[in-house]
Amino acid sequence: MTEERVKAYEELKNSLINAPFLLIPYWKLPFELYIDACGEGLGASTHQTQIINDKPVEGPICCISRQIKPTEARYGESQMECLCLFVEAGHLSEDRTLERVKTFSWWPNWKNDVSKYCQTCDRCHKANTAIGKKFGMIIKIQEPKSPWEIAHMDWVTALPPVVDRSYNAYLVLVDRYSKTPMFLPYNKDDTSMDTALMIWKKVISHTSFIQNITSDRDPKFTSESWTNLHNQFGTKLSFSTAYHPKLMV
Repeated sequence: MTEERVKAYEELKNSLINAPFLLIPYWKLPFELYIDACGEGLGASTHQTQIINDKPVEGPICCISRQIKPTEARYGESQMECLCLFVEAGHLSEDRTLERVKTFSWWPNWKNDVSKYCQTCDRCHKANTAIGKKFGMIIKIQEPKSPWEIAHMDWVTALPPVVDRSYNAYLVLVDRYSKTPMFLPYNKDDTSMDTALMIWKKVISHTSFIQNITSDRDPKFTSESWTNLHNQFGTKLSFSTAYHPKLMV
């Protein structure tokens, strides 16, 4: 055996009989990333050379590995090495990265360092670019100063029919100022014009003109006859966005 092989054999034997210890990372020193791949799995370790007892000592900071997937086993040698670098150099979401790091490593302020790394990741900023317009902010409804200045409106449907009546639903109005409700019997097959006439006869005659009505985007509330009626009254119609029931709270 050559001298180089004997030296490698001795180093391998010492590595097997001496358990390695993890170093605490020192951020002012350079890091070394070792990666390897084979037909069975991927492995990587981060090392650093530090001065311990006045001697330079190279030791691991963290070690990770995983099994090769069936499709990855068909990669060539160069692709396999690149796969190892790609997998071990990437990261999961911030929460999952924190959970993963704490299982094999620790250093002072490690949570802040990991969070900063995830938030400043160049690859994530390029891949997670927002598409489309930004979502608007939910604006709190202005509080009324008098009764029936602002009202909330919605349907209660799928009710059993009333005997000798064609009613099978209720149109519910709630005054935001006093929380006073009004329940108007209704038939779900009635048109938007029927709804507008019912509001005129049974609501406006008792409450005067309502300045603002908040409702969902039911077709009857967005129809032309409904909007024309309230334009004549000077009532502002405010529609909620999808999946935001708290808008009317």
